[in-house]
Amino acid sequence: MFSLSHRLAATLVILSSLALFASNAKGGERILVGGDLNNGNFNAPASENNIPFWMVPGWENIGTGDQNSVALRIDESYDGTHNAVIAGQAARTHGLDTGHTIQTGDIYSLSYVWRDSFQWVEEEDQIVVRLFTTSDDTITGERSHLVSMSSGISSLSRAYEYVNQPKVYMASTADAGKRLFVALDTFTATPNTTGFARMDNFKLSVEPYGVHLQKTETDEGPAWSVQWPAVPDRHYTLLRSTDLENWSPVRSHIPAEDRTVLGHATTMTENEDRAFYKVRREVNSGLVDPETPADAQPFLVTPTGDNWVLDFSDEFNGTEVDLTKWQIDDSPRSRDPRWSRGIHQWFWRPRNVSVADGHLILDVEKTNSNTMATGAISSRPGKYETTFGFFEVRVKIADTTKDTHTAFWLQGKNMGVVTGSGNNGAEVDVFESAWFGDFTKAVVHIDGYGADRRARTRQYDTPGLHDGFNVFGLHWTPNEMRIYYNGVHKVTYTGRWLPLVPEWLWLSNGASFGDIGTFQDEPIGWLTSSKWDYVRVWKSR
Repeated sequence: MFSLSHRLAATLVILSSLALFASNAKGGERILVGGDLNNGNFNAPASENNIPFWMVPGWENIGTGDQNSVALRIDESYDGTHNAVIAGQAARTHGLDTGHTIQTGDIYSLSYVWRDSFQWVEEEDQIVVRLFTTSDDTITGERSHLVSMSSGISSLSRAYEYVNQPKVYMASTADAGKRLFVALDTFTATPNTTGFARMDNFKLSVEPYGVHLQKTETDEGPAWSVQWPAVPDRHYTLLRSTDLENWSPVRSHIPAEDRTVLGHATTMTENEDRAFYKVRREVNSGLVDPETPADAQPFLVTPTGDNWVLDFSDEFNGTEVDLTKWQIDDSPRSRDPRWSRGIHQWFWRPRNVSVADGHLILDVEKTNSNTMATGAISSRPGKYETTFGFFEVRVKIADTTKDTHTAFWLQGKNMGVVTGSGNNGAEVDVFESAWFGDFTKAVVHIDGYGADRRARTRQYDTPGLHDGFNVFGLHWTPNEMRIYYNGVHKVTYTGRWLPLVPEWLWLSNGASFGDIGTFQDEPIGWLTSSKWDYVRVWKSR
């Protein structure tokens, strides 16, 4: 972490360009639930075995049942004390009002121990912890889920295991001022399950991050460190004023050097008696194409109501791929063969990727009687990864009758970790054009590409898909993903199909798995191309 210190004789005030934070804002973790605080250890009351919800301090049943359901038991104990009975039925869900009012930049972490119990399906069932707000700041109000984190399936049959999930959610300005609630819920692939699990020593903590000061004493007097939340791969400008009207940059292009660090700081010396500082994230940061129209907004028939600000874009107006944003993929070995159409092997090759006439071009070629070569670019880790926003491409797909499909998709680096959920990362296929008709399919893949792989496919109509350029959009929030075609909402994903971690972008062509075309009958050489007009990603402010 870089430190930007200011030595001031009297007053130092910090203003954020996104939100205001008091100059005495404090960092450091604060426990909201844990131990005796809010009965995070489930030890109260201590005198009973089958304890109903109405007797339990803090926790209440927010399921469809009443407060007479059993909430705590002493058997199957973790540490000789009570534990929470987590039920697979909708009638019984532990809920808690944390008493905490959310502030912009709050970062929440959670941990607990749990085990499977009576009739729990070890291969499917999972505990899900949800953080949520409500419409009226009461626990019974209409819920808006901020984040849902699953335990994963049980790895220790009939034994407690520890779950630690740091930094699961960072509060936005839209969340600020609302009351924070917790639900201990379950996920099962089998409807109407009657299984049970046990939980103990639940802990929820918050780490406030806003623009704030850290003071240290030196031989020359107090030194102040200016700190603020930093988004990976972004740059910032620190500005100074003595009158809150005229601002001048102190330092520009300050990088968020460590992708794992949210706080950031830099250093300098100042002797004035009074000064004001504010932090501004640089609009470009090298990732917004200067040729993207300044007023560009998502193509939507019905606007979402968000204030959209560009975070990433490429208009492909140059003569080569921008390697600060993209990696040109080169397959080390053949990807999955398409035996039914005579494609025994196919590869992504750099020679099939070019930029010309304002477009990214991904060529498809037949290199011999049973081999296809095509192109793909990705913003793999180290280029551009992000969480949430509006993602949009304008593309003319390749000719699907030549046995190729065009695709726009996202991928997370941990999607291969098997948890029964995509919350830790997923492959999100916004579209794959593998069919001849005016329709396409969206697919979310979770739990890797092996025997545990799961996928949910949604077909949607795409009039005019094969006739020219069309716009595909993805609106990704902590609660859902909504897919759009030419501004019209088509598909929604929620729950375990929703990634909650950074993902990178893919633009690709591949050997088709859909309708069978004419590859076997085509001559050796170029077959078709997809053309990409732009890629844009916005963040809601």
